[in-house]
Amino acid sequence: MKKFVLILMIPFLIISCSSPKKMIIEKDYNASIAKLVKKLKIIPDNQKNIQMLSAELAIADKTDLEKIKELRISGQPDIWHEIFVRYFQLKRRQDLVGKLPANVLEKINFKKRDYSQDMKTARMQSANYLYVISKILLENGDDSSCKPASENLFKILSLYEDFRDVDKLIRRSLIYGSKNVLYRFYNKSKKILPNYQKEYLRLVEITENSFFNFDNNVVPETEYDLSIVVNVDRINISSGTSSENSYYVSKGTKEKATKYRCKVIETDQEKSVLISGVIEYHDNINLKQVYSKPFTVKTNFKYKYARLKGDELACSPKIIELAKKKKIIFPSDNKMLEDAVVKLKILVETLILAD
Repeated sequence: MKKFVLILMIPFLIISCSSPKKMIIEKDYNASIAKLVKKLKIIPDNQKNIQMLSAELAIADKTDLEKIKELRISGQPDIWHEIFVRYFQLKRRQDLVGKLPANVLEKINFKKRDYSQDMKTARMQSANYLYVISKILLENGDDSSCKPASENLFKILSLYEDFRDVDKLIRRSLIYGSKNVLYRFYNKSKKILPNYQKEYLRLVEITENSFFNFDNNVVPETEYDLSIVVNVDRINISSGTSSENSYYVSKGTKEKATKYRCKVIETDQEKSVLISGVIEYHDNINLKQVYSKPFTVKTNFKYKYARLKGDELACSPKIIELAKKKKIIFPSDNKMLEDAVVKLKILVETLILAD
């Protein structure tokens, strides 16, 4: 899928348009430091900005390190995500300031520290804790439990792109944390699907359950808090291709020095259909997309046969079997498309149910 952007980077990267002095008062040290660094890259000998940066950096680093120490002393199991965020901020500021000219770094007494191991430990501890808590919450299966589980799982996603089965658990938390779910299917590819295939994909069957209501069509006066949308953006049907590969085989006997020799001409027939797109989860209450996952399904037709020129006594049983097969007609585009559509529907239902 696709690469994820660390959610925890957002507060650091958003730089206010306020002045550094105003940002100091509001204690927005990260934004203030980022703006000062930007100015010092342009005018590196501005003493006022150098002094401000030195003070800001010292306060920001001291604040984070003291908070990390305080959290560690507490010994609570839920401390690790904040510890990781604090270490992340320390490293991020250090990397940002470290790009300034050497004379500026010397004046602010800049000393680089290695936070990599601390970050690695905090990241793993945080993910493990959030994962266990989320699993416990999801076992309840009600709205009040699924929503905090979802928040925890998205935190894990901000730490790791691929952590255990978090991707599946996120989908489960979103749908089981909803009361009314509306499903939609759209074909945005250049390939027109036959109406019966489009209708087949539009009507997804979700087994009746006590957790949420699932509709393929809008029911009047129903407020849908979650919409699941499947967008197909590419349907590619390859033309049938045949490729040849020839080689010689030979075999001798103990009784005779004579060697049997045969030319084998193998032909491979291939054809495929690929359907790709994305499944999206939309929070209708807050009017935003909360999750998406790309998908691809493919059907392949592969057939091989052979022709022999020479003495069949030189050929193995496997080659003889290939030689008994003949060229066949490629399956039609529509037949292969049907197979791919069936695969896609099974995939969509599996994704929705988070099986």
